[in-house]
This record gives sequence, structure tokens and C-alpha cells, in this order.
Amino acid sequence: MKILYLDASAGVSGDMLLAALLDMGLPARRVRSVINAIGLPHLRFFVERVQKQGQAAARVIFRQEGSGNGSFRRAADGYQRLRGAVGLSGSIRENLKKILSALARAEARVHGVSPALVRFHQVGTPDTLAVWAGICAGFDHFQVKALYCSDIPIGRFHLGHHGEKIFSPGPATRLLLRDFRTRLLAERFERTTPTGAAVLSALGSPGSAPVFALLKIGNGTGQKSPPDGHGVLRLFLGKTG
Repeated sequence: MKILYLDASAGVSGDMLLAALLDMGLPARRVRSVINAIGLPHLRFFVERVQKQGQAAARVIFRQEGSGNGSFRRAADGYQRLRGAVGLSGSIRENLKKILSALARAEARVHGVSPALVRFHQVGTPDTLAVWAGICAGFDHFQVKALYCSDIPIGRFHLGHHGEKIFSPGPATRLLLRDFRTRLLAERFERTTPTGAAVLSALGSPGSAPVFALLKIGNGTGQKSPPDGHGVLRLFLGKTG
């Protein structure tokens, strides 16, 4: 059985995880294919190679071109895109639906409403959906059956765009991580984001990883650098049994 083990010592975000999968060998054309399939043809996707503290890593960049939008303000908007997606494999479709549902349930519990009434704000952007779709394409490409993770670092707060103090992780992210081992860091930085936590909640397996034979390694980084400069997520593809 193929599994992924995520070294989350630098944190977990959706774009870091997708970048690590690309560094591991996920073809960029497969990511572009699923982005087009879910109706985001105006969202351009690029892969950069960077150095972080002496480590080579991949980084993904999305740019919106043309007049297309693609935002999804409700989970139902995301489900509608999946229903209309042509050429999307069953496993990618199901995993993407699991991620959307996990985030919707967490937000619903925080706000005391039905998941159908939850409105996504910062995470309801086209690139968020594209990142999740790309991650699901990676699971499909490498035939991954389980995802395990090291202890997940979380901060106490980070500063918003206007300098306001925002508790980190937010309430929904804390719910998504409730079954996973975490460790608290006293720093002003968002180590683990809702996009990464939603993937772990939907597709991850809490607890220790089984013994596995190492097949591939991928390094991914995000757009922001943490205070210690260590912003590389390491991803291991292994085979059990």
C-alpha cells in the first residue's frame, strides 16, 4: 500500500503540500488538467524552484488572467463545479468533495449554522480550489491510500493585513486539527493554514505512521517565510507491507 508521510516541522499549508507533490514528480500537466476540468481556465499555474536554508524546494504560483472569476463562497459552489467537471477521475472528485465537506463542517460548528449556510471568505478563492484539486491529483497519480503526519506546529497569533492581531490557528482550523498531535510555538506566524488543515482532516490518518519503505521525497515551500526561515515541508512517499 502506498502512503504519504508529511514532515510538518515547518508547518502545513495547501500550497506547500502541492509544491512537495510536484517536487516529488507529480507532472505539472496533470495539475493543469484538473484545474481546467473544474472550470478554472483563466487561472494560470507556475512552478518555481527555490532554495530555503540550503534545501532545494518547489513553490507554486497562481495568477488570474482574463475576466474569469471562479470564487466559491459556499461549499455548494464547489460541489457544483465537481458535478460539472468533465474528465475528472472518481478518486479526485471524491477526495476533493471530502476536503470541501471537512472545511464546511468545521466552519458550521464555529458559527452555529448548517454546513449548507457556511460562507467561505479568505479560503473561497479560485487558487484554493485549484490547490486542493492539484493535491487530489497527486494522491491519484501516486496511488496514495493513506496520509500520515508528524506533530503539527501552531502559533499563538499572527498579524493581519492591517496589523491587527489574529489568533492562530483560527477556530475552524483548530477543529480540523483536533485529532492530530500539535505543538505550540510562541511566534507571530501562521504555521498551519485552513487549506492545509482541511486536507489533513479529510484525507489524513491521526496517529503514528506504519513502517514503510521509502520510495520518493519531495520538498515544498509557500509564499511566506517563517521567523526562523525554515519554511520547507518534506513529503515522503512510502510503501507498506
